[in-house]
Amino acid sequence: MQERRKPPGEQKLLILYAVREMGALELPELERFILGVELLTYMEFRLSLYELVDTGHLRLIPGRLDEACLLTEEGRQALDHFEKRIPQSLRETVRSSTAAWRQKLIRERQVFAEYSKNPQGFGVQLYLLEQSNEMINIKLELPDEAMARKVCQRWQAEPSRLYKAVLSALLGEEL
Repeated sequence: MQERRKPPGEQKLLILYAVREMGALELPELERFILGVELLTYMEFRLSLYELVDTGHLRLIPGRLDEACLLTEEGRQALDHFEKRIPQSLRETVRSSTAAWRQKLIRERQVFAEYSKNPQGFGVQLYLLEQSNEMINIKLELPDEAMARKVCQRWQAEPSRLYKAVLSALLGEEL
């Protein structure tokens, strides 16, 4: 990230610009994008975000797992008037990063792996979506956290190969 501290107005414009370029995102996704491409610090992001909500430039609505952030008409107008105040290099950083981040978010929404402690050990849930169709949903009970973590990591790393292996095993033939 550039070392200079960005003025509050520029911080807010960057968030509005990112929301416009990325489209509606849940707050954790927007936060990961802003911090991941090093546009703002965590504190700059949080303070500016809530000021934008308070002033009506952004609106928070219920999302799948968290609140989603939408650009309002007031936010669009502010961005139309003041977009040129965002340094060209930062606008280019946002534009050049959006495609890769969109793909990453789509993949995260399609491949899910989570584990949690329960009285029997660790419950694991894995699923794979393809074009909004649930291809597979697996629930496992494992004796320890290390196994649960490893299963989740492998599922996230190789979902297609593992899906194909499960299907091959169930059908008793190579796919």
